[in-house]
Order: sequence, then C-alpha cells, then structure tokens
Amino acid sequence: MAKNNNGRTESFEKMLFKAVDKLRKNIDAAEYLYTLHIKPLSRLRDVLLPKLMKGEIRVKDLIIKYG
Repeated sequence: MAKNNNGRTESFEKMLFKAVDKLRKNIDAAEYLYTLHIKPLSRLRDVLLPKLMKGEIRVKDLIIKYG
C-alpha cells in the first residue's frame, strides 16, 4: 500500500490506473485500445496479406515454433 496526498493508503492497482489515465490523457478507452493493439495488427495485415496473395511468403514461413 502507498499513501496518497491525503495520507490515506490506496492499493497499487488504483495507483496504477490513475497513472495510466494520466498517460492516456483525454483519449477514450476504446481509442486507446485501438491505438495500442488493433492499429499495429492492421499494419501487419496490410504488409503480410499482399505478400501471401502473391506467393512471396508462405504461412508456414510465418509460424513461430515454441518449445
């Protein structure tokens, strides 16, 4: 637990949410999600799909093997 300006304790989670809110400023949560996750995936799709369609790369070339 940490103390806030009023001397009261608050959970780390609440402090973290406050910090994230300050970082994203006035951006809507949905827009923040889009910027953080969906936009990079869309860019990746835009780069890979044409190459897949032209046969320049194969799906099995893209698979990352774990273990």
